Amino acid sequence: MKHGRISIKVLFCVLMIVSLGMTTISAAAKPYQIPSKEYKELKYRNDRGETLKLYGSKSYQLQWVKEFSDGGDIVTNKTKDRIIVTQNNSVVSYDLNGKVQWRYTLPSFSFNHYSLLVGADGTIYAVQRPIKLLDEYESGHVSALSEKGKLLWESALDNPKATAFLQYGGNSKGTFVTFNDDGIIGIKNGAIAWTNTEILQLTTTDYGLYQLSSSNITGMFADRQGRTFVQTDTTLYALDDAGSILWSRDIKGDFTPIRQDQYLLYTPASGSLVLIDSSTGKNVSGAAINSQWLLDTSLPIDRKGGLYVSNELRASKNGISKINMKGNPIWSYKIRYQGYSAAYEMTSDPAGNVYFSDAGGTLYSLDKDGNERFILLYRNKSGPTLTTSVIGKDGNVYALLDNIGLTKITAIPQK
Repeated sequence: MKHGRISIKVLFCVLMIVSLGMTTISAAAKPYQIPSKEYKELKYRNDRGETLKLYGSKSYQLQWVKEFSDGGDIVTNKTKDRIIVTQNNSVVSYDLNGKVQWRYTLPSFSFNHYSLLVGADGTIYAVQRPIKLLDEYESGHVSALSEKGKLLWESALDNPKATAFLQYGGNSKGTFVTFNDDGIIGIKNGAIAWTNTEILQLTTTDYGLYQLSSSNITGMFADRQGRTFVQTDTTLYALDDAGSILWSRDIKGDFTPIRQDQYLLYTPASGSLVLIDSSTGKNVSGAAINSQWLLDTSLPIDRKGGLYVSNELRASKNGISKINMKGNPIWSYKIRYQGYSAAYEMTSDPAGNVYFSDAGGTLYSLDKDGNERFILLYRNKSGPTLTTSVIGKDGNVYALLDNIGLTKITAIPQK
C-alpha cells in the first residue's frame, strides 16, 4: 500500500553482498529459481498499465480475490481466524473463506492514511490521519474496536505539527499509546490518561510555503505485561501503564518480546542476537536463545532455528537472509528485478516459508531453504507500493494488493 509504511515498518536487517540471483553462504546446491516463462497473466494491472503476473503458477493460485480499490492496512485477530482490513473508509473482517463477518464504518476525513493495530489485549485500533504537506493540519482519529467489530471508544488525535506518520502501541491494559505536540500520550476509554514529556523531540523545518516536522521516535511496541517500549534514533525506553519510564538504554536495532515477554530479542545492525531482560533493560548474560521461544511471536522464522532478516541496512542492501540463533548467516537471497532491492513487510507461515514485498508491490515467497515458491509480479511505478501480507490460522497467506483488494494465495492441489 502506498501509505508511508516504508519509513515505519522496515523489518530486521542483515548480511553480506551476494551475487546475481540466489547465493547460499555454504557450499550447498543453488536454490531453485522459477523459470522466466513459468507464469500466468492475471486480469489485474499495475499503474503502468501492465498485467500482473504470477510466477510459479503451476503450483500456486490466487484462490479468491475480494476486489476494492481503497485498501489501507491488514492484520489478523489474535486467533488468526479472521483477516481484518481497511477498505473504502471501513474496517472489514473476513473469515478464511473470504466471507465478510462484520464491517465498521469509520468517520470520514480527506487524505486519509489508514493504520490497523491489534493491541496486546486483542483490541483492534483503527487509526486515521489526514496527510497534508501544507501547514493546515486536521486532527486524526482512533477507533477502538472489539474482535466482533463493536466500537469500544473513539478519540480525536491532535496532529503534531506536520508530522504525517506517527507510531502507535496498544498494551495489555487497554491503553493506546502514541504522541502529540505535548509528548507521548496514553489514551484509555477515549481520553488521554497520561502524558510523558521526557522523550519526544520535534524538529520543524521551514520550506517557505510550508513547514514540516520530524520526530526522534522511530518505533513503538507493547508486551503482555502492560509495558510499552519506545524507540528513538539512539535510545530504547520502557514505560509502565502510567507513562513513567521504567528504564532506558542507548541501543539501536530491532526488538521483539519473546518467552511470554520475559525477554526482548535484540537484532542489532551487525553482530550476534542478544537477549535483554524486559523488566530491567539489561543483557541476559550466558543465556542461549531457544528458537522455540520465537514460535508465539510475529518474527519471520523457519521453525527450525532460523530467522529471516532484511539486508537493507547491511552492505548488500538487497533482499533477505536467513540466520541462525547466533546471528550467523545460512543463506542470502537477492531480488532479481532491476530497480528493486529492499525487502519489506516480512512474515512467515507455520511451514517456515517466508513472504516479503519490494517497493514496487511485488510479493515474493521462498521456502526455508531459499527456493522460490511463487512471485506475484506487480512493479508499480509510483509509490512506494508495499504489498502487506498476513498468515491465517490455516497456514495460507492473505495479501492486500494496492488498488486491487484482498487475495488468498494457496497451493494448487496435486492430483
